[in-house]
Amino acid sequence: MSDAPAVFDRAARASRIVFASAVAIVLASLFLLARGGTGSGGAWSGIPGRHLYVVTSGSMSPNMNVGDAVLVKPMTDRAVTTLRPGEVVTFRAANNPRFLITHRIIAAHVSAGGRRYYTTKGDANDGPDSSILEPSRVVGIVTTVIPRLGSVLVAIRTPYVIATFVAAYLLFEVAFFALRLARSNDRSTEPSHP
Repeated sequence: MSDAPAVFDRAARASRIVFASAVAIVLASLFLLARGGTGSGGAWSGIPGRHLYVVTSGSMSPNMNVGDAVLVKPMTDRAVTTLRPGEVVTFRAANNPRFLITHRIIAAHVSAGGRRYYTTKGDANDGPDSSILEPSRVVGIVTTVIPRLGSVLVAIRTPYVIATFVAAYLLFEVAFFALRLARSNDRSTEPSHP
């Protein structure tokens, strides 16, 4: 039968491993996913063949809500010219290429010169977007919507959350060090038996 100190040591080691793993996962996700911030919540990478964007407006509700994440498949220049009405795309705003918009294509057009362009609209908006969408501004097509994931990613990216995890980990380590030190002092003051 094992004694209480041995059980305590095993439990302490296991809980340290779990806590350190959680901290490592959070920090690794920050470094692997964070790719930079553009106006629409930033692109996140780490998923092969897809970019992850955070929805920051309600223009596509109820299909996409603020705080959701969307997986966007990048498209080649040729593939962009085959888009059809009904498909949801992420594209650069006409007046600010750093700002990304995710809206639905509601019409495809061909100009007199044979150039293709699109009319887009947010599902929650009353009318179509004011500027036409040229294929060169399309970033990719939305393949998946992940509810609320964007809010989580944005939260773990903030300095306060990172600082909280680091501080909690350090406090955890100090507490275990103090317990170990107290236990070693208790052992050294115990009388030895003949």
